[in-house]
Amino acid sequence: MPFKLPNFVWKKTLAALLLSAFFLSPAKAIEDDVFSLKGQVQGLRGVNVQHMALRSDGRYLFYSTGGASWNVIDLLDMVTKAAEDVAVDASVQGLFLDGDRRLIVATTEGAQYFDVTEVFEPEEETKNGAADKYVRPTSAQTSVESVCMNAAKTLYFLEISSIENRYNIIRSVADKKDVDEVEWATLFPSFPNRLTPDGIIRCAANEILLGAEDLEEADFNLTIARMAYSSFGSSAETYVIPDDALGVLKTDVELFDIKDFVLSPAKDRAFLMFNAALESFQDKASHTQILSLPTSLSGDFSIGMGAAGAAIAAYRLSETDYLSFFMGLNYFDSVLNPDADQLLTLPMASFSSSLPSNVFGDDEDRGEAVYGSSSIGSVMGSEWLSTKNDQYVYGLSESSGVSLLTKGPSLEFSVSPGSTLTSSQPLSFGLISDREVKVEIRYDPDADPKGDSGGLDFEKGRLIKSLYLTKDTAQNIQITASELSISKNGDQGITIFAQPKEVLDGSQTARLGATFSYDPPPKAVTGFRLGAGDQSIHVYFSTNLSSDDIREVQVYFSYTASDLDTLPTSDIEKVAWSRTVTGVGSRSLTSPTVLPSSGSLGKHVIAPIENNQDICVRVLVVDTSGQYSDTNPAALCDSPVKTRSLAAAFGGTNSCAMTPLGSMPVVFLFFLLLVSRYRWIRSQRFLP
Repeated sequence: MPFKLPNFVWKKTLAALLLSAFFLSPAKAIEDDVFSLKGQVQGLRGVNVQHMALRSDGRYLFYSTGGASWNVIDLLDMVTKAAEDVAVDASVQGLFLDGDRRLIVATTEGAQYFDVTEVFEPEEETKNGAADKYVRPTSAQTSVESVCMNAAKTLYFLEISSIENRYNIIRSVADKKDVDEVEWATLFPSFPNRLTPDGIIRCAANEILLGAEDLEEADFNLTIARMAYSSFGSSAETYVIPDDALGVLKTDVELFDIKDFVLSPAKDRAFLMFNAALESFQDKASHTQILSLPTSLSGDFSIGMGAAGAAIAAYRLSETDYLSFFMGLNYFDSVLNPDADQLLTLPMASFSSSLPSNVFGDDEDRGEAVYGSSSIGSVMGSEWLSTKNDQYVYGLSESSGVSLLTKGPSLEFSVSPGSTLTSSQPLSFGLISDREVKVEIRYDPDADPKGDSGGLDFEKGRLIKSLYLTKDTAQNIQITASELSISKNGDQGITIFAQPKEVLDGSQTARLGATFSYDPPPKAVTGFRLGAGDQSIHVYFSTNLSSDDIREVQVYFSYTASDLDTLPTSDIEKVAWSRTVTGVGSRSLTSPTVLPSSGSLGKHVIAPIENNQDICVRVLVVDTSGQYSDTNPAALCDSPVKTRSLAAAFGGTNSCAMTPLGSMPVVFLFFLLLVSRYRWIRSQRFLP
């Protein structure tokens, strides 16, 4: 958004710097442990994250892309997420934590409340069997533009009218109820229709800050409005840029664009970044200016930071508040030959109107502002979160993803890991870091699928592998199922920790993770047995998988038992093993026979084969991922036999014919046998 600001007047030492610039030594390479941009959260790369909230122990980050859902990611491995997004009623406008166990999701229709004690299985708050939530009045003829929440857990909705600006409102909501609302005409009684919201609303410590643009005034067009919580509903105090900003500097007015707007961690001061809009002015030392504005709107000052500013990061680490400025050109180090793409960092308490010209002259103050395909500055109103338990600062400033700021090393995949681990296919990936680091790869077989109530634990799980990475040198790694001693199938994960060799106290531990599905080989068949038939062998077995998990069952057979000593373990080996068995009438039978899962599993007939000749059989199972069962049952052998007809069985040649005894009919003898049996049973009192 363009507006006019007085041109920046460089400090009195500028002339001296210009004279001495030719004698300055070349800039040293950036030290390894300088606070810098170190990539993004691995599991959120390419995800258009719009809102986020960080649990106080630094373990979980709740996020939303602005659609009608939200999710959560584990920051211990930077990759594990809930299996599914949590759906809400409308587009998300903000995520806010009330403690560590309650998540408030502000939407364009109201607010919904979730118990996130079990982060991966959250439950929406209910009352009388229905969702207990706040719903904006149906009579409201406004749409929600932005939402913020203060320390008292009161939500403030900036709502835009479809009629005209005077009907815009700010609505306050607490305990799932409307508290109050104030119309634009009340906030700005002098010219309510001229000021249009600029999409900026921030809940500061004691007040709301709101950005508005004056559509009719050419001399200035950005107004910061202040409304104290204690007097919410009355007219707003205003701070006009540039009339109030840099009021003593009235010469060389140039056109500027607002680039970023952030609050301090204490929420008692706002910082705004402006860049010169005119191309002829963009290579000047005064191109980028930072306005420091207390939320009370008094005591402001401005500092020229160099050129091509991209964003401001305001955050707290180890109980100290810091500011970092993403600068395209750093004129603090050299006026004639400024360094490019640097992150200039200093304690917030040191940022003042008398900032020394050499404040960023040391390597320890100047980190890298660009990492890979970084697009820092794509979001106006960047957001930065941190906790005292973590070295990382997490930011929303790029066009997608969540940025990482840290003094620690980078850790990335040079080769992405696969998604499946099997007994024969290891998990393969490559790692690379910008420092020499010690790497530990850990696996936690007892990870709770509902989430962990504990914080960041860099010794979580069982140590699987330890190694060292050379700076900027990729190394390929393989993890096998046997190394993991994995015992259950399904989704699994490993966590990768990297510490600089010179800092092994955990304070600069980089983290990465890989999730995969473990697919063990199918279990061997059970109940394996054979039955002999005429010119056939009947094979019986039971499988231990559902038909959905089985691709096929393979039945191997041969007249030579030793042929079955070793069975194939893959499709390639199966082709090499294939044999032809000669059956009845020189008929060729191919071994193995493949029984598809859609067929009748559990039985098979090998036929036609010669009677009275042993044939040996083995059976194995192949699952849908192509894995072959191992520890298969040993071979069984049997001979087909000729089956007699009923006529032959009762009197035919070579049959078991019954021979008459004298003249007594066989039927009569049979009758006598039955009578004798009956009398014996009676004598034993088995019958009444």
